Amino acid sequence: MQDELETRYAECDGLQIAYQVFGEGPTDLVISFGFSSNCDSLWDIPATRRSMARLKKSFRIILFDRRGSGQSDPLPTDSLPTWEDWSDDIISVMDAVGSARAVVHGERDGGCMALFFAAMHPDRVEALSLANATARLLEAPGYSIGLASQTANELGNMFRSNWGTSEFARRLTPTLPSEEVAQAAKLMRDAVTPRQASIFWRSIVGFDGRAVLPSISARTLILSRSDNPLVPMSHGIFLAEQIPDAQFKELGGGGGTSIFMTEDHAGIDALVEFATGQPPVVEPERTLATLLFCDIVDSTRKAAQLGDRRWHEVLTRFYTLVRDKLSIYGGREIDTAGDGFFISFDRPTKAIRCACAIRDSVKSLDLQVRCGLHTGECIISSAKLAGMAVHVGARIASAATPDEVWISETVRTLTMGSGISVSERGSHELKGVPERWSLYAIE
Repeated sequence: MQDELETRYAECDGLQIAYQVFGEGPTDLVISFGFSSNCDSLWDIPATRRSMARLKKSFRIILFDRRGSGQSDPLPTDSLPTWEDWSDDIISVMDAVGSARAVVHGERDGGCMALFFAAMHPDRVEALSLANATARLLEAPGYSIGLASQTANELGNMFRSNWGTSEFARRLTPTLPSEEVAQAAKLMRDAVTPRQASIFWRSIVGFDGRAVLPSISARTLILSRSDNPLVPMSHGIFLAEQIPDAQFKELGGGGGTSIFMTEDHAGIDALVEFATGQPPVVEPERTLATLLFCDIVDSTRKAAQLGDRRWHEVLTRFYTLVRDKLSIYGGREIDTAGDGFFISFDRPTKAIRCACAIRDSVKSLDLQVRCGLHTGECIISSAKLAGMAVHVGARIASAATPDEVWISETVRTLTMGSGISVSERGSHELKGVPERWSLYAIE
């Protein structure tokens, strides 16, 4: 999907506002991510790609970077646009793509933009969706759910000192795999600098949209995480109580501050059903990967021989050793069960060298492993991999003899000319897999 996208620019107040348009649905959906947005870098995060795939059949999706962030024009030093200015950014993008009315979704501080836009331009809003948003962040008389000023100041200092770090990204996106957290941190850096982030934080702290809530006439959906690290769910409940006829949906914990950067798609699915009346039409995302399955030979006998405590120690050292090799060769741990690993690689040569390194290094633990590799197209499902290629890789590992790394014909073909030598291991039936398979062992 990313390959089909082209970043374009709308003109607004002498500034260029970056946007992208994609999707096949009949209804327009404008997404306001707030200041931590970059139209191009969003697509580097697999969780975001999967979330967008759940939307593209239902909507024509319009992404944009508001002025001062991402691919849009930067702001003059320390200047702070008004919420009216940012509302104009949405208008300019909608006009540029010929969108008269749209479902408008805003999350985090993008929710502030969406709120203001829905109140100021009701004729352009088909429906409103707000995720982990707030009408006001700070406490005030009659508004005890807001943050104390001291807490807000501490968060502002954290934005300035930790913006763009993996530590900060992990706090905002706690369910992402480690490699995606690093990509989320890069997105933050690509969106704004730490100084600019602290400036935008001031705008969030100063926002008070409570007065406009009763005037919002669009159908409205409020989505809130029960354990949001920045905006407690009580803020979402307040929005639902103040916006006429708004619907409120509590999302489970652990998803962080964005419904797009998590493997929990409850928020995405709720948005689709609210806006269209139908569940999302989802095509499974596929990827080409080299799969390595590796498990310990005679693990049951070893466990009985060593006893529970000693066997647990050996297994712990085995896990550490394998994960050290993954970090060296660029493998991604998909799953582990008992004494086995399921690992994916982007290149078969890396996978072979990693498997051989594991095989050789576990001898220091007085262990033997059998390894099987296959390259094929896999279905991505909740950060896991599935499909026939996975079954083939697992069956090759089961067929392998101790202390050997066996590969499929596909892997052998892909690594020709790499200097990796193989020996034939004959034609095999793989349980549950059609036809016979020619297998090879790495010398």
